[in-house]
Amino acid sequence: FRLNTRINGQPANPLKAFTVPSANFYTTLMYSYEESIKNKGASQQRLTDIRDVLVDNARLSLKEDFANDIFSDGAVISGDFNRFGALQLAVNNSSGVGSTSTTYAGINRATAGNGFWESTLVTTVYSDANLQDPTHPGYMSKLLQTASTAPLYGGDGKKQGGSERDLYVMPSRLFDMYANIMRANNLMITSTKSGDIGFKKNVIEFQGTEIMYDHYCTAKNIFALSTSDWRYHVASESDFTFVKNDSGNVWSLNQLQYEAIITFIGQLYCRTPRNQYRFTELGS
Repeated sequence: FRLNTRINGQPANPLKAFTVPSANFYTTLMYSYEESIKNKGASQQRLTDIRDVLVDNARLSLKEDFANDIFSDGAVISGDFNRFGALQLAVNNSSGVGSTSTTYAGINRATAGNGFWESTLVTTVYSDANLQDPTHPGYMSKLLQTASTAPLYGGDGKKQGGSERDLYVMPSRLFDMYANIMRANNLMITSTKSGDIGFKKNVIEFQGTEIMYDHYCTAKNIFALSTSDWRYHVASESDFTFVKNDSGNVWSLNQLQYEAIITFIGQLYCRTPRNQYRFTELGS
């Protein structure tokens, strides 16, 4: 078209689609035919307990996998199905820091014109002493301020186009360090009665933005996220759901044991990596 300019809101190749493979999990629950026989009659309730324990253990295992995957680089584990392609992969740029690939959602960030898919990464090394020194550029409060006011897609400022960085996630070690800094500041500046800075469920607020820790968070990293740019999708028929056999039953007798299969299909993905911010080398 003459006298028209195409705005680069898509990959350089407009036919290249945003594709995110689903994360697929399953587990097989089993108990023996012998256990079934022993739990007949007056002790039948014990059989229900066995099934409940199996399901509870499966849920705990799935939560453990989720917790690890949230901070993964998206690499497919040998012998497994697809996993969550989460924070280390999504909040990244063409350098691929901490990840095995510069490609996210099928889009190569190293390709010219794909800058929309690059997050902001700060790879400067700051020591523990730097993070706790108010006169140093690496003082934790200064770093959080930098992430808070960094440009967002659609313009500068903390909130533009419905997006804002409203969640900071860090390892417990950095969280404890920041909490101690804030305690000291409150004791010196405000009141000895507010030294706990109003902790609530392990969350601190920085200029209205929640700061939380996660024991699975990548060491030395702080993720400054715009949560409105993230989506969590679960297939309705595979949301930790039992698979029915041809007879419509959940449990099947396979030789001398009962078996049931539970599946999960879903994915966590970021629609606007450009609005995400990350520090990668904080502390020891």
